[in-house]
Amino acid sequence: MRGFRAINLTVGWSCDEVFSFAHGAVEDALVQDCIFAEALRIAGGTSHPDWTHPKGAHSMGMLIGRRNLGVRIVSNLFAFNFFRNPAVHVASQACVVGNIIYSPFENAAHVYVDKGQGPREAVFSGNWLVDGPKLHGNRVSAAVAKPQPMTSGTVEIYDNGRVMLDQALPASVRATITHCGARPTLADGFSERIRRAVLDRTGGWRDGPDLPWPPPGPSEPDWRAAPGTTGALLRYAARHNALLGGRTP
Repeated sequence: MRGFRAINLTVGWSCDEVFSFAHGAVEDALVQDCIFAEALRIAGGTSHPDWTHPKGAHSMGMLIGRRNLGVRIVSNLFAFNFFRNPAVHVASQACVVGNIIYSPFENAAHVYVDKGQGPREAVFSGNWLVDGPKLHGNRVSAAVAKPQPMTSGTVEIYDNGRVMLDQALPASVRATITHCGARPTLADGFSERIRRAVLDRTGGWRDGPDLPWPPPGPSEPDWRAAPGTTGALLRYAARHNALLGGRTP
């Protein structure tokens, strides 16, 4: 597939990755301003064991599978996923820039190396690891994990940061969190709950569907009639002008 675009999505509650590219699936892909959250460790709980991953506990954010090219992961929020936030596989080409990774357990962003072969090219820049409550001994200390030694492939890691639990969120990080996921005028309860947990530095991972799906957010008026909303949508359209083909609402 060429020219794949995913913008302002909210995705959660999965038995494996919340979002992934199958091996060799895309050339030229952009994933931007999305929320990927609460990948379930034991998706079936006790009542539906067949819903749980065959490997057992399995909480993953995003996997860019082998041989995908031109993948850009930009300004997304990954929250409450144990690892793959995201992960770039062997022989893939990906640029991971400006993402917020909240409260992972085993790894934040990372790459896979198989028999010395790593990604064809992977660049990680401007991503932030944001610490949440230290539950169950998670000790992730970097937004991007150092890769294993490689005999082929390229991985560049620079200008990534970390916000400790006792530190205030930088304004740029708060802005990214606020903008991610379903648009503010189309907000749902799940998106708002995840955003609020990250902004308040609360919450934790979810083992299984032990609670009902969060209720939808309060209904909002038609954006065309809501005071002040048209300007916000026009600014949104301008920001994504290239992707919208020059159109505005």
